[in-house]
Amino acid sequence: MLFEFIATMVAGAIAIFIIIKTCGSQKTTEKKETRSEVKPEGPFTKEEVAKHNSPDDAWIIIDGKVYDITDYIDIHPGGEAILGPLGGDASKGFHGPQHPVTVFDVIPEYFIGELKKSQ
Repeated sequence: MLFEFIATMVAGAIAIFIIIKTCGSQKTTEKKETRSEVKPEGPFTKEEVAKHNSPDDAWIIIDGKVYDITDYIDIHPGGEAILGPLGGDASKGFHGPQHPVTVFDVIPEYFIGELKKSQ
């Protein structure tokens, strides 16, 4: 009886894991297709980046590079914490202790150009 219970729980957990992974990969694929449709050209000024400060149009600056993270907001593991720096410099938060090293593998997908050097 205990064995059947454990087997059922494990099977259920595996099924949930597969469903979550499948839904997540479909969402990621859809987002990549959307992002590739529009390719802004840089370099961008801070003023230009500042115009993109809403969840529906979200750009950030990290270490002098500009990223369009609009499609990433809904899947950000930290929830609404990502909304704070929209339209501005997110370098400090990006390099904070809350981010795993895998964030460095994800962020290049959202790169759209360099920040224009100050004159």
